[in-house]
Amino acid sequence: MTSDDKMSLMLARAAQRAARGPAPLIAPLVEVWRKVFEGDPAKTLDVADRTLFEIALCRRPRADRWKEDAAEIASEFGIEPKRFVSFLRAAEAAEKLNSAHPADDLQDGKLLAARDRDEED
Repeated sequence: MTSDDKMSLMLARAAQRAARGPAPLIAPLVEVWRKVFEGDPAKTLDVADRTLFEIALCRRPRADRWKEDAAEIASEFGIEPKRFVSFLRAAEAAEKLNSAHPADDLQDGKLLAARDRDEED
């Protein structure tokens, strides 16, 4: 294993841990994208996997400087700004919907209806 491979592996592990942590990082958005859109975020952003791991470890754009922060991150990693903003907005929307309607309420991808009677009725 080369040193670049080791570094990529360490970045991947750090990004996975960051996705589960409380810090306001982009990592949870990457994980939401994977789950909700069932796609590869690296392909969506047109970046290498290692670059995606580095992006995941960046802090999220601040609310009061959202556009500027998003543009700065996109520029740093050579991503077209509109593509990156679209990615972030979609992932944030999915994250909010997911927290409003947790997966525990889903069965086979559908919300369960409330019932006034027992299953036997």
